[in-house]
Parts: sequence; C-alpha cells; structure tokens
Amino acid sequence: MLSPKRLSRPDTGLSSILGVLAVLLAAAPAVFAVPPNAPSNPNVTNLTATSATLRWTDNAGNEQGFSLYAGFGDTAPSTATYSVPIPNLTQLPIPAGTLTPNSQFTFQVSAYNADGESAKTAPLTFWTLAVVPPVPVVAPLSPTALLVTVVPAATNPDFTQYALRCTSANQWVQLDGTLGANAAWQTAEAWGTVTVTGLTTGTTYTFATRARNGGNVETANSATASGTPSPPPAAPSNLNVTDVGVYSVGIAWTDNSATETGFNLYAGLGPEPPSAKVGDFPANTTSHTLPLGANVYLSLQIAAFNAYGESDWSNTVTFCTFAETPSAPVVGGASNNSLNVAVGSRGANPDETEYAIQCVTTGEWVQADGALGASPAWRTAPDWDTITVTGLDELTEYGFAVVARNVLGTETDLGPAASATTKDLTPPTGSIVINNNQSATNSPNVTLGLTWSDGAGSGVVRMRFSDDGKTWTPWEPLKAVKPHILPGPDGHKTVRVQFRDLANNVSEAYNDYIRLDTTPPAGTILINNNLSVTNLANVSLNLTWDDHGGAGVVRMRFSDDGKTWTAWEPLKAVKPHTLTGPDGHKTVRVQFRDGAGNVSERFSDYIRLDTTPPTGTILINNNAWRTFSPNVTLNLTWNDGAGSGVVRMRFSNDGKTWSAWTPLSANYPYLLPGPLGHNTVRAQFRDAAGNVSDRFSDYILLAE
Repeated sequence: MLSPKRLSRPDTGLSSILGVLAVLLAAAPAVFAVPPNAPSNPNVTNLTATSATLRWTDNAGNEQGFSLYAGFGDTAPSTATYSVPIPNLTQLPIPAGTLTPNSQFTFQVSAYNADGESAKTAPLTFWTLAVVPPVPVVAPLSPTALLVTVVPAATNPDFTQYALRCTSANQWVQLDGTLGANAAWQTAEAWGTVTVTGLTTGTTYTFATRARNGGNVETANSATASGTPSPPPAAPSNLNVTDVGVYSVGIAWTDNSATETGFNLYAGLGPEPPSAKVGDFPANTTSHTLPLGANVYLSLQIAAFNAYGESDWSNTVTFCTFAETPSAPVVGGASNNSLNVAVGSRGANPDETEYAIQCVTTGEWVQADGALGASPAWRTAPDWDTITVTGLDELTEYGFAVVARNVLGTETDLGPAASATTKDLTPPTGSIVINNNQSATNSPNVTLGLTWSDGAGSGVVRMRFSDDGKTWTPWEPLKAVKPHILPGPDGHKTVRVQFRDLANNVSEAYNDYIRLDTTPPAGTILINNNLSVTNLANVSLNLTWDDHGGAGVVRMRFSDDGKTWTAWEPLKAVKPHTLTGPDGHKTVRVQFRDGAGNVSERFSDYIRLDTTPPTGTILINNNAWRTFSPNVTLNLTWNDGAGSGVVRMRFSNDGKTWSAWTPLSANYPYLLPGPLGHNTVRAQFRDAAGNVSDRFSDYILLAE
C-alpha cells in the first residue's frame, strides 16, 4: 500500500482523505502500461464551509493512480501533496470538517503509472463558504437610534465581511448607520457596534447579519434580534443642598420619572456651569450625601437616564464645603521683640483656603506686614509663609491660633494655640561702690557694694569682676556685699563688675575707683615758730604735713600727754593751742590722718612755759650816795629762779622812757642825764619767756 504525502501546510485538513483512499485502493486492479494521458476538466462540487468533492476527467486507461497537487491560496504546489494509487478515479470527496470556512484552495491532478506521470490538469481555485454568523446584539440608545453589534462566526477568519440587514424595514444598514437599499460589507471588527439612526420612536426594528466569503458568495441571514427606540425619562427638579459640612454635602431632588435607570450628577468648579459627570445614583433615589474635601466650591446639576438616553438637567445649586479647622500654628524664631509664626498643617484644606492668625495673648490679629491689628488679615498659607510678628514685649510668652474660611467667607472656629516666648536681649544694669563710696583706703581688703536690675527681663543671676578690664573672675552668684582684695601697689584702683541675666545677656562694665594708700603721712609741729619758751599758755602751733602722693592728709589731732587726744579735726597750718599745767617744759604732740585712714606717727615739739617774771637789783656806783661825774656804773643782779632765765635788761631815768633791751651785764656803764641833784635810774629784767620784772631803782646825788 502507498502512503500519501503530507501537504506543505499541515492545517489543510486534506489528511482526512486517507480513509477514502484506503477504501478505493482495496478494490482497484493493477494496470501496467505506457505513461498515461493527462486528466482534464478539474472542478469542485458539493462545496460547503468545511467540505467539497474534487472532480476531473480520466483520459487514460493505463494509469496506476493519480497525484494530487493541493494547497491554500491561488497557486498549487509544485510537488504532489498526495499520491492516490487508484486507477480510473474521477472524483475525490473531502469530508465535512476537513476544510476551513472562507478559505481559498487550489488543486491540480496528474495520472501516473510505472512508465511515468502525465501532465497536470489546469489549476482550479475555489473558496469554501463562510459560516452563517450568530444573531446580532441590539441595544437601545435614544428615541431615534439603536445600537447594533455584529457578532462574527467563531470559525470564520477575521477578514470575513458581514452585512447588517434591517429585516423589518427590508433595508440594509449603511456604514454611517443609516438604512439603505444596498448591502454594506465590512469585517466584524470594522462594524463593531454601529449606531443605527433615523428610527421612529416606539417602533420595533429587527436585524440579522449575513456573511460572504472571498468569492463574494453570501450566506443566509442569521437569526434576528429586535429593539424599540424609546424616549428618555423626565428630568428631575428642585435640586437643593440639605446639609453642608467640612467633608460632605447632602443634596436632595424631586424624581419626576418612573422609567429612569438611574441619575447622573454633573459638577462645575465654583460658579462655573456643571460640565463633568462626577457620579451616578440608582433609580428612585431622591437624596444623597456626597463625600468631598474641605473648602470645595462646586455647582451641581442632576439628570435622569435610562437605556434610551438622558433627561434634561435639573436646576443648578452652588455651595462650598466648610474649611477644616486649622491645626496649631508653628511658632518660633524668637528675638527680643518678635516671633516667627507659620500656618501649621493645612489638613484637607486646599491651597486657596484663606487663614487669619490671632495673637490669643492680646486678642489682636497678625497683619500682612507682621504688625498686630484689630481686624483679621486673610491670606492663603503660601502667602503667609512664615511671618515675623513684630512689636512684641521682651521676655513675654505669646500664644497664636489660626482660623480658616472657605471661598464663600464662612469661618471655622479658632484652632488650637501654640506659643513661644520672646527673648531677653536687653542686658541688665547695675552699680558698684567700693567701701561705701570712700575715695581712699589704707587696706587692699575692701568691700564692694553692688546693685543690679534686669527690668522686666529674665532676671540677673551672676556677676564677675576685673581689676584691669581684661582678666575677669569666673561668674559667681549674686551678693549685694562682696569682699574684694585690691592688687598692689598703692595708687588709684578701679574695680569693674559685669552682670549676666538668665538669658545670658551681659551688662556693660560698671566700675568704681578708690585710692589704695597704705603709707601713713608725715608732718611737723613747731610751737610758736620754734620758740623755746613762752610766758603764755596760749600758743600757736605751726604745722606741716605730707602724704607722699597718697590719698592726702585730711585730719589732725593733738595730745599734751601722748595718751589723751583731741578729736580729729580739719587741717590748719597754724592752730592756737593752750598749754596745760604749771610752768615748765610743755610737749605738744600731733598726728595726721590721710584720706585712706592712715595715721601718722606722733610728731611733737616742746616749749618752756614760764609765766613768772624775774627779779633783780640795781646799785649806782656800788651804792655810793654822791658822784661828781654823770658817768656812773650800774651794779646789777638778776634771778629767774626755775624760769627760763633772764636774757635782757633795760633802763629808764624817768620811769616812762626806756632804753632798748640790752644784753645782760653785771656792771653796766651809764650816763646820768642830769641836772645836778638827785638822779634815779630804774632797771627792768626780761627772761627768755618774755616775762618783764618789776622796776628796780637806785638814786645818787650828782654834784659839782
């Protein structure tokens, strides 16, 4: 038995011929002859979508069989597809299901025997029929139109063309959806769903689909489907807003139709007319709560719809959801008189939401320039950005809260507050006094008197000191009175202090100065300009003093015994003083005190106090009773006892006119003045204290 050769395309379906060939081969006798004549008149009968009978005329009687050249398309293959070893064969049936619908095939036949193969018949090309398509899908669209969808037969290839027949109107659907007298052909994909227009409302229309193969052989009509264009539902009315919140709005309307499938909701931004569909609701609905964001400004209209279209739109309602209550603002960036404030998280509020910022501490509102005012200033959060609020008091806590409003001006409640405290940037003030403001001191150990103030600031907490303005002590706790040691050597000493408050503001340097003078002054004292003796208790003290560049001598005091001292008294270069006690040597002591309190050593001077006048005698010429010459000798004696000593003497002839004081002489030549007769000479003695004795006298007779 000969095996048939496969066609070059394995999906031709011709392999099913094997069963037919096997039956024919069993009954065929063997014939051996010269090469047979070529068969002729190829044709096809019994053609369907999946089967056919191939026919030809056998012109030879000596063939052993036939070679079949068959394949897709309009050209037969050059090599035999099948070898059929059956002589005298004139037809070859192809069973149903073997071929594919609406496909083009070409075949040729030749006869063969042991001596060779005849020529082939002329090629014969044919198309299988298309499969009748399924029923089309008809759907309502409008009062004058229906939607018709072409459904292709599953086994027809994609290039199969279809036509839509409106069987109720005995017309064909055209490519533009109108009805016409001639069929319009295109693929099912090209048809898709076509809108059939120009129909009459309330009239039922039936439609069928027809297919045709590549040879333009048409199938019968499919089963029919029908549809009836109907009017849309009545428009709803009385659309209104029932409840406005931050995140939703309630709407309600009147349903004026019993045939709607549902409702379409249309919206526009702000006052713009609604244009965009934003939702739909089931039939018989008359209210709905729309979930929205904060501060959403919309206009709404609603329309009913069913399979045949949409109603007119309702009246328009316009509304705006409330703004969301703002969160606490962000407060910081403190200076001594300002704070930075920014609107906090905006939550669901959109960018166009406006905010006002209140200073809850003062009840005033932050203005666009950062000042505080009586009325709110409304700005978007980006416009506010971070605003510097000015004109605030130093070291004061300020709270701020934010209120929002929607685009229609409806305000929220005031949000939660946030606060911050302005800084204390004002340094404290203070003072320093050394030793209660004395100008000098004789000890480096002094006492600093300190005061400080920080006004309404954070409060003074520390102080530090410097003797040179460069090197400072560590900061230390405050003390109103503080001991301090002045550095040497003597001279003017300045102590500086700085105060620091809790905000770390440091004051300027306050200072006081004092003269450090540890050297006592010097001085001198002379009694009565250094006289050695006086006859008066009331003397004059001649005083000098020197402080050697120190604080300066400011006081002096006196003592007659070195134990008891007078009170300190102002300086005088000449001071009266009364010597005390009986005559004798008197010592007066003086001490000087300078501005630093240094007390000098004792300076003293002494003087003899002698208040007793001396005594004496006078004799003329050794007590002679007469002289003949006026030139005489005065014989003198004197005595001052324990006094200061007689130092001078003088003479007088009449007790009125006296000679000058002259040094002492025990025998003093003297010229009697005359006239003849008794002449009296008087003598007085003076001691060193200036005491003058009584008059001592003697007389003598001056004769011729």
